[in-house]
Amino acid sequence: MASTVLSRLALYTVLFAWIILGLSIQFLTQDTWSSISIVQYFLSMEESGVRFRALILLAPFALTVISYLINERAKLFQETLLVEEELRSLFKELVHAFANALDAKSPWTMGHSERVSSFALAIAKEMQFNEQDMEMLKIGSLLHDIGKLGTYDDILEKTDPLTEKEWELIRMHPTKGADILKPIGQLQKVIPIIKYHHERFDGKGYPEGLQGNDIPLLARILCLADSFDAMTADRPYKRAMGREQAFVHVKEKTGTRFDPDVVKAFLRIYDTSNS
Repeated sequence: MASTVLSRLALYTVLFAWIILGLSIQFLTQDTWSSISIVQYFLSMEESGVRFRALILLAPFALTVISYLINERAKLFQETLLVEEELRSLFKELVHAFANALDAKSPWTMGHSERVSSFALAIAKEMQFNEQDMEMLKIGSLLHDIGKLGTYDDILEKTDPLTEKEWELIRMHPTKGADILKPIGQLQKVIPIIKYHHERFDGKGYPEGLQGNDIPLLARILCLADSFDAMTADRPYKRAMGREQAFVHVKEKTGTRFDPDVVKAFLRIYDTSNS
């Protein structure tokens, strides 16, 4: 009886020693793989009895190593997620700041991009878009006028009718916007939204005269959102329409300027005159 107790005590002492050795190798030398090589050495023994005893003795040590690796991986993963979240938050803040800077170029466009984004996201939600598409649409809406950085301010502020040459410059802003964002890999899915948001459903828009379903759906949503805000806001060359008048105009342009499905979703949200 006494010898059995002593044998078990000796075994537990050896097991405890392996745990201490494992911890020492890992936390003092930071050389986990060297400690694992000890395990590999014992497992390479040819005599099965020795190998079995080695497995018993090394089991707690192996668990210690595995636990350490899992904890380190978990900490690294958490830190990576935190950094990614901080970068994502910073990116969103920069997009909003840039949109506000664009709108601030003129008192006539103050808040325009934020309002357009709100309209567009409401339409997309009504049409049951997924979260990723909603995020792309939000960025595209906020930056849809970025190409106007290359447009002369005096044209944007002009109260008289634009000349044909001035209209040509204005029509270049979607393509310029796409060119500005082209080097940014993360925004490749946003570029078509910005580039084609002035295309018309009947093919008479710009810059490429795309028609119907050839126009990206997110760009068709942005087209309506942008147009509606322009209708209901003052500009140097016109007074704002009332909302009811704007709803009538949207209905009249359904199938020509605007996608009918997008219009239906938009009116379900905003036009309560028929409810």
